[in-house]
Amino acid sequence: MIRKTDYALRILRTLSDGRLYSMKALCASECIPQPFAYKIVALLRNAGLVQSLPGSKGGCRLAGDLRDFTLLDLIRLIEEDEAINLCLREGHCCEWTQAQNEPCRIHGALEDVQRKINAVYASYTLHDLILGKTK
Repeated sequence: MIRKTDYALRILRTLSDGRLYSMKALCASECIPQPFAYKIVALLRNAGLVQSLPGSKGGCRLAGDLRDFTLLDLIRLIEEDEAINLCLREGHCCEWTQAQNEPCRIHGALEDVQRKINAVYASYTLHDLILGKTK
């Protein structure tokens, strides 16, 4: 997992108690740099997971049900791309395939690996992960 997803999970872990947290307190609690936290909270807010309240007594709190979001949902929300390899990114043009004029067996194998990884990510809700329930 990439650092932004890790930070998002940490933010949601703190907010999972339902309380309102200032960004300063949230960042201190989870050891997250504030510039990253603001960007991640904005993404979580847009997805309906977090509510932000402005002002000196404002902050953020959990707004959505963590049971409704999977780890795959979070990765797709936070990361620009969940691909495990550059060749799996949409629109990628493989120099090797062009030069050899034949399909790449590695690409096909990596597609299979990516499908399996995504299935595992999709099998865990954020509730399961954050509250310590394992399969």
